[in-house]
Amino acid sequence: ALTSFLPLYLVVEKNLDPGAASALYGLFFGIGIVVQPVAGRVADRYGYRLTLLLVTSILSVGLAALPSVHDVATLALLVVFMRIGHAGIAPITMSYLISALPVSNQGSGFGIIRTIYLGISALGATFVGVLADAGLFDEAFLALAGLTGVALLLYTALPSQGTHS
Repeated sequence: ALTSFLPLYLVVEKNLDPGAASALYGLFFGIGIVVQPVAGRVADRYGYRLTLLLVTSILSVGLAALPSVHDVATLALLVVFMRIGHAGIAPITMSYLISALPVSNQGSGFGIIRTIYLGISALGATFVGVLADAGLFDEAFLALAGLTGVALLLYTALPSQGTHS
């Protein structure tokens, strides 16, 4: 939902011209190129749980702050901040899930989990779109912050020892 609606949100709610919104969106994806491999290394060194708690906290705080930020420079910093969290979550979660599945079912098991994950993700974009159409764009991003907070709580239940620490 964040990647689907960030440019439109920046234009509609933050009154950025489409060029500035596109530049921030490009920055969002550019940061991801750097963050994903770094997040993987951090997870390998400090464990999945700790790394997921960190990147999910970053994303949740960024989403919660987004409605209150209006100037372009601060929005750019917030976009970087949110992307650090956003780009770090998926690869670490997927690696964790693959390694947690029995070797005999890693292919099919991961395929099923990934399909469910993509389906839920698609519903997120619909949810934000419906709220945006109702004039509740800020509330949509606050709801995403809340859902990310729920994920944060769920990540606290991950084992803190062994390969999935």
